[in-house]
Amino acid sequence: MSLDKKTIETLSVNAVEESVVTSGLLDSYINENDKEPSWDGAVYIYKCKKKTKENLRGRMPVQVKGKECNDHSKKTISFSIPTVDLKNYLNDGGCMFFVVYIGNNGLTKKIYYDELTPIKLRQILSESKKQKNKSLHLKEFPVDNNEKNTVFLNCLQNCEKQKSFKDCELFSLDELTQKNVLEDLFIPVEFAGKFNLQTFLLKNDFYIYAKIKGSSVLHPINIILKNIHTHQIIDGLITIDDKVFYKNFEVEKTAIEKIIHIGESFSIHFIENSNEVNFRYNNSKKLSVLVHDLNFFLTYIEKGYFNIDNVRIPFNC
Repeated sequence: MSLDKKTIETLSVNAVEESVVTSGLLDSYINENDKEPSWDGAVYIYKCKKKTKENLRGRMPVQVKGKECNDHSKKTISFSIPTVDLKNYLNDGGCMFFVVYIGNNGLTKKIYYDELTPIKLRQILSESKKQKNKSLHLKEFPVDNNEKNTVFLNCLQNCEKQKSFKDCELFSLDELTQKNVLEDLFIPVEFAGKFNLQTFLLKNDFYIYAKIKGSSVLHPINIILKNIHTHQIIDGLITIDDKVFYKNFEVEKTAIEKIIHIGESFSIHFIENSNEVNFRYNNSKKLSVLVHDLNFFLTYIEKGYFNIDNVRIPFNC
């Protein structure tokens, strides 16, 4: 039996409110029946767990949408929204947008979100042209309370820094460099407590602000940093039987996978929260490297394993 619209809306708002109010630094004032034209209410962000007027950090407008769906396995989703709402969010200085998947007749819920800062809204609207609706791409809302607080703190500070530039021309780094007015660059990030910092940096968007000669405020640059990768060279022997093929390897991490690069041609891809492992081989353009990498790969297939510092990696892992 399908749930009616009112039930989905109520369950969605309740899910967001419950997730927010248990975080420690956040408090919610969200309506269930869309009393405002484009918003459902707001989340108030505090400097500490003592939620008093004196400790109020700021207020973030929010919109909550619900959808009946039993598939809660997706890391990201798409959701269509009227462009007139996007324009209203921009005029108001930004919005935190939620979509809640309600499944199993209301017994299970999955929250997704998007931080609609003025810079992001400008980019989305510039792409929408004359479309009446635009599809947003949302990601999973964190379950860790410190990470929830950090998401809201950073959305709030970016909206505050960008609000006065919602109608202004945005410069590129090349333009500022050519004009010789660029003094410094900043990527401000606020953290609330301890959590998996690397995961947060890989999954979230970040903004660059420029200090310009003759200006007392930081100017946002017209780009958003997304899909950040981390790279680390690790000293460790790659061996098969007693033969050493390599003395180090590179570990690359993205929001969805961990990749081990061996040599210039071979890589192993571990998908996040999955048993899926992919092996990839791309020929190096250097003949000597190609011969060595190919020798390693063929030996790996023949023997059925290789070792990374005595840790056995089977061919069928």
